[in-house]
Formats: sequence, C-alpha cells, structure tokens
Amino acid sequence: MLKKLLLIALFIAGSTLYAAPNGGNKNKKMIVNDLVTLPFPGGKLFKTGKIKLDAEQRKQLATKVRPIMHGKYNPSVQEIFMLEKSIQRDIIKKAGTLDEKLKSKIEKIAKLKHEAMEYKVQALLNIKSILTKEQWKVWVSN
Repeated sequence: MLKKLLLIALFIAGSTLYAAPNGGNKNKKMIVNDLVTLPFPGGKLFKTGKIKLDAEQRKQLATKVRPIMHGKYNPSVQEIFMLEKSIQRDIIKKAGTLDEKLKSKIEKIAKLKHEAMEYKVQALLNIKSILTKEQWKVWVSN
C-alpha cells in the first residue's frame, strides 16, 4: 500500500510538473489530467455552429448536463488542482518523507479524480442521449 501511494505521489507530481513550464511553479493555468481521456470539446461546438441544436436539445443540455459539469465536475477539478499544487510545493520545498499529511492529500486526489471521472462520464452519456447520431459523430471527432 505504501509503495502504491508513493508511486501515485510521484506520478501526480511528475506528470503535472512535466506538463507545466519552468518546473510547474510558473504555470497558473488550471490543468488537471483526467483518468481517462474522453471526447469533451464542450460548448464551443454549439457556439461555432458545428452542431446546431433545436430548442428541446438546448433545454435538455441545460437540465441534464450543465448542473453536472458546472455544479459537480468543475468544483471537483478546482479542488484537485489546488491539492496537486499543494503536493508539488510540499515535495519541492519541504517534504522529506511520505508522511501522513502527504498520504492524505494523495488519497483525497484519488477519490476526487474518481468522482470527477464519474461526473464527466455521466454528463457525456447524457450528451450522447440528447444529440442525434450525426451530431454525436461531430462531437466525438472534435
């Protein structure tokens, strides 16, 4: 278990640091990697007109997708981001051992990422049920 937690901590710290310029300390963008990459281009496809929605589809997106993404997923991602930054700071500046505080943060990130992934999958499945087959093809190809 300890070995697994250490590997998770190194992966989280390393992958986020690797993705950010200047060792991760200068990047202020909120970047949190999903457990599984899913086709989620977001509202931009609707705004650009690549997918045209009728009134009923807009209503369904507002009631079946927006509350999940804005009310559940986004707050989870924000919390994950803050915890990842905290772990990075701890490892870079002060942590000398994998103590209980660090383990607790790692476990919290794992739990939140799991929940966020479930939210995103549910929102995506809701989108799939709302869009036509042709619209869905456009969604997954962008």
